[in-house]
Amino acid sequence: MPSARSSFIAATATAAVLALSACGSPAATDNGSSQEAKKEQVKAKVLTAAELEQIVGSLTNAAGESAEVMPASALEGSDELSKKLFENAKVTPASCKDANQTSLDLPEGTVSAAGSWVDLETSGATVVTLVSGDPAALGELASSTNDRRAECGEFTLEVSGMTIKTTITEAEADTSAEEDAAFMISQELSVGTVTKTAVVEATQGAVTVNATQVSGGSETPSISELSELVNKTLAAVAAK
Repeated sequence: MPSARSSFIAATATAAVLALSACGSPAATDNGSSQEAKKEQVKAKVLTAAELEQIVGSLTNAAGESAEVMPASALEGSDELSKKLFENAKVTPASCKDANQTSLDLPEGTVSAAGSWVDLETSGATVVTLVSGDPAALGELASSTNDRRAECGEFTLEVSGMTIKTTITEAEADTSAEEDAAFMISQELSVGTVTKTAVVEATQGAVTVNATQVSGGSETPSISELSELVNKTLAAVAAK
């Protein structure tokens, strides 16, 4: 069984590596249909932080449990922790360290909210994050995130005496969004434990939804469950 220290490092590393995934749904290609999509996005409503929090608070998981809304201070604290982790870590290849450090800040003018469900028995967790802002800015963020992910499909993180080997592989999402993406993240710690994380993300108009599930114990996170959560979230967004 891993120590509390190794578990903390693993959890922090997982949060940091998800910077490669946050808000990175595929960018539309420059053709006729994409131009029409851009016209529709111009009309898209940008939601406030309060509206995003209301949406998160209305969500339930497969067991009917309500999400626990994460206060803004907790989100900011997580970002700062991730930044500090990478400042003191050795990442191979080094370019992936730069990619993670530059991906933790959202475009100016965007707002966000997040909620979570934690399984106390397995220590598994599911987190849903909503970001709203100018569709063009979200599109640029998606494009840059995709580039980072392509370059850093595999990398190694060394921090506080722990070595963490990370592999990111693409999966298939099943959402109703204009654009979506899914992938699995496997992190192998030098103490012998392996953490698996599933991510589904989708962009609809001026809102991007990122749903992440971190495995607990021997469980495998579910892309299907996250796709359902994303669809439920998009339905709540559309009702605003």
